[in-house]
Amino acid sequence: MNKSFLSAMIEESSFAFAYHKIILDEKNNPCDYEFIKANHAFFKLTGLSKQTIIGKTLIEVMPELKTLKFQWIKFYGELAIKGGSKTFEEYLEPFKKWFKVYAFSQGDGYFSTVFIDITLDKQKAEELAERELNFRTFFETINDIVVIGNNQGNVFYTNPSASKKLGYTPDELNTMHFLDLHPEKYRIKAEEILSDMFAQKRRSCPLPLQKKDKTELPVETRSWLGKWNGEECVFSISKDLSNEQEALQKFNRLFENNPELMAVTIFPERVFSDVNTAFLKTLGYKKEEVIGKRPKNLNLFVEKAVLKFVLKQLESKGSIYNFEMKIRTKSNEILTGLFSAEKIESQGKTYFLSVMTDISAQKKAEEKLLYYSKMQHILMDIASKYINIRLDEVEMSVNKALSEIGKSFGADRVYIFDYDFENQTTSNLFEWCNKGIIPQIDELQNVPLEGLDDWLDAHLKGNPMFVRDASALPEGNLKKILAPQDIKTLITVPLIDNDNILGYVGCDWVRTYLKYTEIEIDLFYLFAQILVNIKLRIEAETSLVKERERLTLALKGTNAGLWDWYIQTGEAVFDNRWAEIGGYLLSELEPVSINTWLNLCHPKDLKISKKALKEHFSGKTDFYEVELRMKHKNGGWVWVLGRGRVVRWDKFGKPLRMTGTHVDISQRKKAEEMIRHLANHDALTGLPTIRLAKDRARIANEKAKRNNKKTAFMFIDLDGFKLVNDSFGHEAGDFVLKEVALRFNSSVRKSDTVSRIGGDEFLVIIDEIENLNPVKNIAKTIISKISTPFIYNGNEIKIGCSIGISIYPDNGEEIEELIKKADEAMYSIKRSSKKDFALIC
Repeated sequence: MNKSFLSAMIEESSFAFAYHKIILDEKNNPCDYEFIKANHAFFKLTGLSKQTIIGKTLIEVMPELKTLKFQWIKFYGELAIKGGSKTFEEYLEPFKKWFKVYAFSQGDGYFSTVFIDITLDKQKAEELAERELNFRTFFETINDIVVIGNNQGNVFYTNPSASKKLGYTPDELNTMHFLDLHPEKYRIKAEEILSDMFAQKRRSCPLPLQKKDKTELPVETRSWLGKWNGEECVFSISKDLSNEQEALQKFNRLFENNPELMAVTIFPERVFSDVNTAFLKTLGYKKEEVIGKRPKNLNLFVEKAVLKFVLKQLESKGSIYNFEMKIRTKSNEILTGLFSAEKIESQGKTYFLSVMTDISAQKKAEEKLLYYSKMQHILMDIASKYINIRLDEVEMSVNKALSEIGKSFGADRVYIFDYDFENQTTSNLFEWCNKGIIPQIDELQNVPLEGLDDWLDAHLKGNPMFVRDASALPEGNLKKILAPQDIKTLITVPLIDNDNILGYVGCDWVRTYLKYTEIEIDLFYLFAQILVNIKLRIEAETSLVKERERLTLALKGTNAGLWDWYIQTGEAVFDNRWAEIGGYLLSELEPVSINTWLNLCHPKDLKISKKALKEHFSGKTDFYEVELRMKHKNGGWVWVLGRGRVVRWDKFGKPLRMTGTHVDISQRKKAEEMIRHLANHDALTGLPTIRLAKDRARIANEKAKRNNKKTAFMFIDLDGFKLVNDSFGHEAGDFVLKEVALRFNSSVRKSDTVSRIGGDEFLVIIDEIENLNPVKNIAKTIISKISTPFIYNGNEIKIGCSIGISIYPDNGEEIEELIKKADEAMYSIKRSSKKDFALIC
């Protein structure tokens, strides 16, 4: 906000201002400079236009300056390289003017100049005898209002600016008194201030002047005693503050309407002098409760040590940017924000302008993600163990899964119930209880559904059922069931197969009350889907051992599709459910045969199916089982679990007839894929984890061995990354890590692997190389790209990287050994602080 105000002031300044970039030749000597920016006064002063000079060099714009005695390029070049400031006067022949030039630079290759036309001053020095004329010329050309009067305050001279700004003619002004120039309501005050100024008790008068049309002109007036034509007189110069007031009004509007929390604090008192609407609305205060108070009066800052550090930084450096802090609202809610502040000097007083961006939602999202990551690992472990469990191990494994879920969620009981809609009851099938909790499975058999309408309705709609406080339930059947179990909080999620409600899985707490999060609900639903898939698989496998008639009846409850194949003739029979899995009506597929299935099965999966059939027909397997993709009517693919068995053979042992089922396992496959991806990829950057990287390294080494080639292992560590987190916060660190991942991927080939192995360490696998040239080129590219600054919230962040490289099989054959050697090479570079790469010799 302060920079914008300063930029506007420079643009409107009467001083000619320009900003330049020095240009160096191949020997790093200054050879020219480019015009980057200039204000209106500069264009007006030089007669040049913005289109003529901006983006152009001095030689392009004014080649004649290169031949002048005063070497402008050399002078400014030394200043831009070494830094500092210089003031000098020089006559410019192209403009026929004398200029006083103030040049300054921070030594970064850029420099700024302020040109002041001192031609008139030079002429005054040369024409000292015409002093009064020069004064008159000066007064008549300046933009400020000049008024000269006698000791009694009667005006006898005004400059053209006075007539222009106030609307009076010179004759009208010459009949007025100094005090007549102020609005009537200010004249008594004006008289007091002018007396103080003449007595040197005041330096200026802030009262406005009054125009002829009675409107007010904001000015700052300075007066002093002097002589005019040898007579004692009073000089008065009033600076027009209209632009400054307009800028202040813009600042106030931006301040008040800014969505970020903003405050102005008086220093060193540290009391609030102003706060904006967002500050009051977010923190819940009224303005009168804040203004004149100190932050500690409001108990605003949560971390006192952090506040002490911030104040120390502000006092010593004058500013602080994007510092993470916690603040307390009036209602004691804790918010997290990025805090920036800057010291401002105004009219002899010091203020701190502070801005805070509320990032509470982002911080909660980060915490949510960490919790989600923990829970997903738990479910991944459960899914990998239990999805394909043997039938005789199902009961033991389900009980173990309930135990793991219960311990992870901190529950007291976890259980599975089924629904018997024919008898309108529900029964407890499995139950896990925490230590010291009384089991309820025996007491909860054939519980009537009567009076559980809300509970059942939620499940039928696919929604979870919450009971946050069982004691607060209205009197009824549900409360009668829960009360004897001492339940405080409860959650249940329905087990759904398409539109069929099979039962529900639930948790309850008897020791404490629990507040659920969306993450827990989502993860509970995933667990429920795993249980559904297990249940469906059990039912499908059980049904295969029965006769076709009994199989058909059982399939109505399992949602599996039935097929019957006469192998030698190719005839086939499919039921309606089989067609529905692919989104069809059975009538749309008629006439049906085995070719109907062959046309719908994914071509790649047909090879898997043929292999499984061959093994079953030869007696190697007791039954046929394979997972396949089936073409859906909408153009996509549906995963099905195909199971079957030959039910009739001829006397020569050839298969004649085979029956089986297809079960839609698409949801399970999606869950498996999600779990597989999360297990092998970094949650922040999306890069492969070390486990996946090692698998790819093993494949790369095997291929290199077959083809007589090599594999390169790059161990990369970021330089200066800790400073990013310390200076800008962990959010900035996460941003940089994601950008680093993108730059790494853009530096390597598609066949190479970039992985994150932890913190700011990465491993790159470069396969199928014949020599070290491509490895060196990739390393140089990575170093170059990482050294390019990152831009975060307008801040430039610079880091580097160190790279260690080992080669298979030159430096070893074991992957762990190659990674270790690359790591050691990296640390040798890191200790030398070269930001380079090193190869194991």
